[in-house]
Amino acid sequence: ILNVTIRRNRNVYRNLHRYFSSITNNNPPRDTICELAASNIRYGCGATQEIPLDLQDLKAKNILLVTDRNVRKLPFAQNLISILRDDARFDFNLTIFDNVRVEPNDKSFRDAISSISEHPPYDAVV
Repeated sequence: ILNVTIRRNRNVYRNLHRYFSSITNNNPPRDTICELAASNIRYGCGATQEIPLDLQDLKAKNILLVTDRNVRKLPFAQNLISILRDDARFDFNLTIFDNVRVEPNDKSFRDAISSISEHPPYDAVV
């Protein structure tokens, strides 16, 4: 199928030829490179208890916790909320946004933006 497509569209062939020629000639491709850095992902027993320590290392004070109403009711979320809000070792100002929708639309985004905009700037989002 690719061979048929290349025969029908010479521009595709030229672009593929340029790309692969540049690689084989030890020249970098002519594409723009975009890097998306991701946060570390931790999972396993006790991972939730490390979140406040990470926030403390970041010197974060104003924390926004983003969740939905069902997840907020689960034990691990309740545990995290209680640590972030009540633990004397940490001095966090916690705001909880629990109106996340499974299938967001423009109205839910506007609601989230207006709700979040009412609070001071956040140092971290969990």
